[in-house]
Amino acid sequence: GATWVENVAGCTDVLACNYSEDFIFENGTCDYSCRDNGDYSLSFDGVDDYISIPSSDFLNHSTDNDFSYTFSFKMSALPDIVGQNQYGLIEKGYSLIDNGWIISARNWDSNSSPQFDEDGNTLSFIAFNCNETETEPIYSDIPLYPDITYDVALVKSGSDLTLYVNGESIGSTPSPLSGLGSNAYPLR
Repeated sequence: GATWVENVAGCTDVLACNYSEDFIFENGTCDYSCRDNGDYSLSFDGVDDYISIPSSDFLNHSTDNDFSYTFSFKMSALPDIVGQNQYGLIEKGYSLIDNGWIISARNWDSNSSPQFDEDGNTLSFIAFNCNETETEPIYSDIPLYPDITYDVALVKSGSDLTLYVNGESIGSTPSPLSGLGSNAYPLR
């Protein structure tokens, strides 16, 4: 014969503050406020690792709005990409796409892939505007070494873009005349 089972709905996510194993069905009431301490990070294993944030009005900046992007990274090694001398850390529509930009780790030996050597790698920022012409790039002379955490910020204030590494201004360049990142490509 049949057995009566009461369908109890509530929060079934074990990471939620109001989780209960008594609930059988999720009803959308999960609360995570007890977990919001702002101390989160992501770790990558070096194989096809990236976060992709779909393009939106929030990421498509007009020239009159100030904004900033900040991130931290630590590299054990750069991937072996034969024939390339840069590795993108964060980008939105780079590779000559209208309004695209990239912050990358670069190696100045263009005959090899990026590698950690006595000169180290450095950071660069490059942006393209609607005419597919580069803004003046920003190149860091601070070497990047393995297993050291670097804090990076790209800040648009007024008509300038400034790249910071560990709180130190690396350089500035005029912001493109059109909206930086105003394209259909995701932020990656």
